[in-house]
Amino acid sequence: MKHILRLMALSIAVFALASCSDDDKVGFNVNEGTDIVSINRLGGMVEIPVTASGDWTATISGNEMDGLVWSEVRQKQGTGSAQLIVYVDYLDPKLQMQERKAQVTVKSGDETQVITVRQYIGLKDGETADNDETTYYSDVWFSKGVGKGFDPKSGDVSSSFVLNTKYLIKLAEKAEKPEYSSLFAQEILPAMEVGAILNDTLSNNFDSIGVSCNITVKYAQFKMSLDVKYQNSGKIVEHQALYTGSQDLECLRSTVSSANVKAMLEAYWRDGSYADIIDSLVSIGFKAGWTDVMNSYQTTTSDSSDFHGAIDDLLYSFGPVYIEGATLGGSIFTAIEYDSLYVENNFNIHGKLTGSVALAAISITAGVDVDYSTVGADIWQNSRFYCAISGGDKSSYDAMLEQLNSNTPDRDTLRAAAQKWMESIRSTNDSDDNTAVIKIKCTGIWHLFPRRVADAMKAYIKNKYKGQELCIDLQHMD
Repeated sequence: MKHILRLMALSIAVFALASCSDDDKVGFNVNEGTDIVSINRLGGMVEIPVTASGDWTATISGNEMDGLVWSEVRQKQGTGSAQLIVYVDYLDPKLQMQERKAQVTVKSGDETQVITVRQYIGLKDGETADNDETTYYSDVWFSKGVGKGFDPKSGDVSSSFVLNTKYLIKLAEKAEKPEYSSLFAQEILPAMEVGAILNDTLSNNFDSIGVSCNITVKYAQFKMSLDVKYQNSGKIVEHQALYTGSQDLECLRSTVSSANVKAMLEAYWRDGSYADIIDSLVSIGFKAGWTDVMNSYQTTTSDSSDFHGAIDDLLYSFGPVYIEGATLGGSIFTAIEYDSLYVENNFNIHGKLTGSVALAAISITAGVDVDYSTVGADIWQNSRFYCAISGGDKSSYDAMLEQLNSNTPDRDTLRAAAQKWMESIRSTNDSDDNTAVIKIKCTGIWHLFPRRVADAMKAYIKNKYKGQELCIDLQHMD
């Protein structure tokens, strides 16, 4: 009996030890057993929970597209349970991709689990690229365009961001971190009164001012022959001359402090300062390109092929300049190809042709002389013209376009439609914002690098683009 009791006690002890061991052991699990995580095209941060009893490591693959990294793992190793963070860049609907995928592999001891990070093109899963106009400044939230690279040879923006503007805004809004308040700034402008709809734009475009260049968006797109379709295209116009006119209703200005972003990038490069911010402050692709340029400059000479190659890679993805400011609101743009001799004979006033006279047929200002209006309508009907409207309520600017695209615009109907369109433009912090980009302010991409690197980059970039037809005068940018 004693022998049996000893065996029973031993069995109970062994069972108890085994039970304790099972209770203490934490099973290895990633993303709670689900093998995929998804995020919409705006990108951002994806959190993947990791449960482990020991050390684990994480790697990512398939996260490059056209040589540009679009996602990366923030926490590449850890011990025990934690949140594995993946940063994902913006997916431009202009690329006409429905989704892109990367694989995150997590290992702990002998166990491995793979999670797919999927970024879909819609704002909601299942939508296609057709759910948004694929304009040059789509989806950039309240800043619409700020932080994007710009291609001066096509007038187009790059498909990836230089700066993550939404994160810049969040940093600037943090009251407990006043040193970040100047990273991003917005100025709300008072509503403009109804004025002359058409003012000549030829004299005030593409101005290079110091380190920056201001560009009127609609004009730039027209001059670079982007999606230009003339009305009355069958008309034969002799003695051709081109007149452009525009009216802007400014609601908001947004701008980024390039100097402060550069200072934080330099500090990060020197001693790892702002590491937790830099990962979100600039896009993943730009950070990789920026690092390649810095590494090649440190290890070679400023005229080496490695250094120039790193710059070329950056230019291919982002362009030589990026957008550091934007003016938002609504705009009307009109271009008219007309017979210069006919106009000169009829509208030669003090030796200068004015917009309100040359396009009297579609001017909505009061008090236009009847004779001017009659001849202006005749010019309009026998010219080739192009009209574009952006910002505001769609039904309002559709009504305006219908009149502007008519051979005989009705001034009263046009005036009423224009007033309704102007009143429809609004700029708020919520989803009701319907402003469009009117003007952009570009600065050299070299301004985000330390001075010596910036000087070497600037010299190489200016020489690379010298003599080419550009919509930005790079040669006069500091």
